[in-house]
Amino acid sequence: MHLELHKLWQQVLTTRGEVKALVDAETGRALTFLEFEAHALQWLEQHGGDDHCIEASGAVWCLALSDRMDWMVVFLAAIKAGAVVLPIEAPTPSAIIDIAHQFGASILIDDSGVHHFDTEQRQPGYFLNKLTSGTTGDAKLLPFTEKEMLSDGAQIMSTMEMSEADRNFSLIPLGHSYALGSLVMPFFMSGVPIVMGSSPFPQVVLEELKRFPSTILPIVPPIVKALSLAGDEGGAFRHVRMVISAGSQLMPKIAQSFLKATGCRVHNFYGSSETGGICFDRAGHQCDAKPNVGTALDGVELSISESHEIRVSSAAVCHALYPEGVCLLHDYGWVDDAGLLHLTGRHKDIIKISGRRVSISEIESVLLKVSGVSEVFVTSRTGRSGEARLVALFSGSISADVLREELAEHLPRWKFPKYLRKVDEISYTARGKKDRASLEEVINAINLQL
Repeated sequence: MHLELHKLWQQVLTTRGEVKALVDAETGRALTFLEFEAHALQWLEQHGGDDHCIEASGAVWCLALSDRMDWMVVFLAAIKAGAVVLPIEAPTPSAIIDIAHQFGASILIDDSGVHHFDTEQRQPGYFLNKLTSGTTGDAKLLPFTEKEMLSDGAQIMSTMEMSEADRNFSLIPLGHSYALGSLVMPFFMSGVPIVMGSSPFPQVVLEELKRFPSTILPIVPPIVKALSLAGDEGGAFRHVRMVISAGSQLMPKIAQSFLKATGCRVHNFYGSSETGGICFDRAGHQCDAKPNVGTALDGVELSISESHEIRVSSAAVCHALYPEGVCLLHDYGWVDDAGLLHLTGRHKDIIKISGRRVSISEIESVLLKVSGVSEVFVTSRTGRSGEARLVALFSGSISADVLREELAEHLPRWKFPKYLRKVDEISYTARGKKDRASLEEVINAINLQL
C-alpha cells in the first residue's frame, strides 16, 4: 500500500465522503467519494483471487482504460494494493500489449478486461511510471516514487491556489504528466472533484460547463483556439476562475481572442514528464501579448545553463534518472528580471543552414507574428546540395506569396523557409502537441524541389 497517499485519501473520505467526487458529463453519472471508494474495493475483491492483484507490492499494472471514471477506480485500487501504475495510450490493442510486455507488467487492465502476464519483475519503492518518447523517438520509462508525485501535486496546488472548493473540468488524457499532476493527484490528495468532459468540441464543452459548473479548466492550445471562436454562449464560463493551457506554448493572439470571447484569461503552464510542473503564468501575460510560460512553481528552482538550456530542481524531479533532483532539459530559454521564463527552442529544433545555426522554434514564432497566419509547422528536409532546407506548413487567411513578402521584413533571406505551403489546418494530438507524424506525411506527399 502507498501509505502516505492512502493516509491523505482516508482524510478526504472523512471530510468529504458525501461530496460528488466524479461526474461523467456525457451520461450524468456521478459518484461521491465514498461511492468511489466502494467501487475500488469492489474491483479489488473481484480480482482478489489472483495474487498478481492483491499481493501487488511493486508489481506493474498497465492501465489502458478508455472510460476515465473506471480508470480512476483502478488507479485507487492500485494505491491500495501498492502496485506501480503504468498508464498507456496506444493506437491498437496489440500495441498496448507489446508495451505491457516490454516494461514488465504483471497485469494489463484495458477495455476488454484484466490480462495477466507471467512476470516476476517488481519495482519496490516506486509509485508510477510515465512513458515518454523523449527526444529520441524511443519509448522511455520514467519511474516516480510516491514522494515525487505528491510533491508535484502539492507544488501545483500551492501555485494555482487550488483547493477542495474547486472543481476541475477534464478533457486531457489522465495518464499524461499534465493531468497526473493537476487533476489526478489533487483529487486523491485533497478531494478536488473532477467533471469528465465528453468531447473537445466547443459546443459540447460549453453545454457541459453550463450543466456541471467547474472552476478550473485545464486544456491544450487547440481547444483554447476552438473555444475562442465559439465564445461564451449562455454564460458557460461564469463559474470558471482559471483556464490553464499546457502541452505546447500558447500564442498571444489566441489568448487575446479567448479573453475577448469568454472574459477569462488563459494561464500558460509549462512542465515536462521528467520533472512534473515547472512554471505557471500566474498573471495570464499571454493575453497582454507578453509571451512567456510564467515563473517557477512554488518549490521549484529554475536556472539557465551556459548553453541556455533550462535547469530544473525540485522534489518532484524523477530521481531515478536524476539522483540529485536536478534535470537539465533539452529546451532552451531565458529568464527576465521578473523571473518569467521565455522559451526559445528545443535541442532537436536546432539545424544548420550554410554552416549557421537556425532555431525552428524561432522561425515558427516569426511566422505566427504575421497578420493572417493562424498556425504553423516548420521542419527541415535535405536539399539537392546535401544541406538542410526549411519547409513550412501554415493555416490562415494569407496566401503563401503574400506571406513570403511579409517575411522579408522580419527574417534575413537565408532563414526563409525554402518551401511554404498553405493547409486547411495544423493537426494536433490529444496532448496538445503538433501531430508531427501526420504533418510530416503531408510534406512527404508534396513533390518538393529543394
